[in-house]
Amino acid sequence: MVALVACGGGAKPAAPVAAPAKPATAFDRILPLLPDGAQVVVELDLARLRANAVVGPVVTRALARLSGDSHLPGLPFAMMGSPLAGADAFVI
Repeated sequence: MVALVACGGGAKPAAPVAAPAKPATAFDRILPLLPDGAQVVVELDLARLRANAVVGPVVTRALARLSGDSHLPGLPFAMMGSPLAGADAFVI
């Protein structure tokens, strides 16, 4: 009995540590919409890119530039802008 007490045999096991819940991402919301059997999924979190301190301003300007209608020289029509300027996520 003395050997068990000396080795810590009488101590109760520690309670399991609960990990904090991970916040839902754009991919978590999109995942149920993907077709069954999808083997490759590419997701761009545009909202997170815009919020990034390093690349955010560049991404915001680039996507805003794509959003406007433009007329390319030599073409007799204007092209409609990209919907990516207002999108928060893009999945291929």
